Amino acid sequence: MRTISSERLIMRPWELGDADFLFDLESRWETVRFLGPQAKPMTDRSEAVQSIIRRRAIDDPVHGIWIITSRESGDLIGNILLKPIPLSAGVEDEAPEPPRV
Repeated sequence: MRTISSERLIMRPWELGDADFLFDLESRWETVRFLGPQAKPMTDRSEAVQSIIRRRAIDDPVHGIWIITSRESGDLIGNILLKPIPLSAGVEDEAPEPPRV
């Protein structure tokens, strides 16, 4: 995975040192409730470590899960998932389908 940056933010691959932040973020129902119908809050820091290992294993230059940090302060802000979505009905697919994440 590559690092993507803007004037204000940096999206970078997760590191094992980010486990405390991820556990804090995803141990909260108010956060994980947006992650799908089978989402459940993490209950142990080891879940965050295992999640980071899985996130780092995604080998795609665009699709994946990144941590978002502030360029100015370096503070950890959140995470973002980029994944392919199906085209709308009636639209022809002109490009090859990207690899599944």
